[in-house]
Amino acid sequence: MFAVLEALAESSSSGLSLSEVSRELALSTSTTASILATMDASGYVERLPNRAYRLGPGLIRLLAGLRSRYPLLGAADEELSRLSAVAGCGCTLARINAEDLEVVLTVGTVDEFDTRVGQRMPLHPPHGSIAVAWRSPAKIDEWLSDAPDPLAPNEIAAVHSTLAEIRERGYAVYNVKRDVQTMVHQIRDLLGQADDHAPTEVLRRLLLSAVVGIGIYSSDELTDWRRRPVSYVIAPVFGPDEQPRYLVSLHIMRDAVSVADLNLYIEALVQTATTLTKVGGGSWPNRPLT
Repeated sequence: MFAVLEALAESSSSGLSLSEVSRELALSTSTTASILATMDASGYVERLPNRAYRLGPGLIRLLAGLRSRYPLLGAADEELSRLSAVAGCGCTLARINAEDLEVVLTVGTVDEFDTRVGQRMPLHPPHGSIAVAWRSPAKIDEWLSDAPDPLAPNEIAAVHSTLAEIRERGYAVYNVKRDVQTMVHQIRDLLGQADDHAPTEVLRRLLLSAVVGIGIYSSDELTDWRRRPVSYVIAPVFGPDEQPRYLVSLHIMRDAVSVADLNLYIEALVQTATTLTKVGGGSWPNRPLT
């Protein structure tokens, strides 16, 4: 049943025919028809005049229950829409799990890497830096020691410096040391060459090989008034324990961003992160929420 919902959620508004759903799920037509009939009766799917199926209004009941349990969901849609409009680019909300980041909401155009809800990214440097920046020194050392590729002492020192600056600023600005479109095309090509069933480790190494050169701007670099390439600007949404629970990301993906524009993006991003922290009952470390 859940596989049916996922298939329909990824389809267009015109829905999927019985045979398309059957093919998508690798089930017989009769079995698929039985499942769809049951879901139609419950309102979880609806049958269109052309006999195609799409998600039904019965799911709203489930959504209402989720929003009461996770109040961030309703507010995040509105806040990310505002943020996307201000910055003129797409943005995402990702949940911080034990070992990865999971995209839970996208707004605007974020298809440079086929970013979609449910996509996951391992919590390795530099991608996991904001998620772990406020953890205890022991937890940070544990995170560094778990890196898939051992870090040299100078690399560890550099990461600690980056984490300290993230804590001080409350956000991170990611650079890209090659032109953005070339990087995007290379990553798309690599993912296209990978087998659908390739091990996670294989996919991870493909991605890392393509994003070499992406890093976080230091505070000193951000004081330079020259235009700069920017891939992402990311800020945390904190929980009641003053630890990041979610990350809000602006997908800038531009080769030359002025200081004025970057400051505008940062201000809007931090405002969104602060609002979502308040909605979720969280607390920003050492900073009053206004």
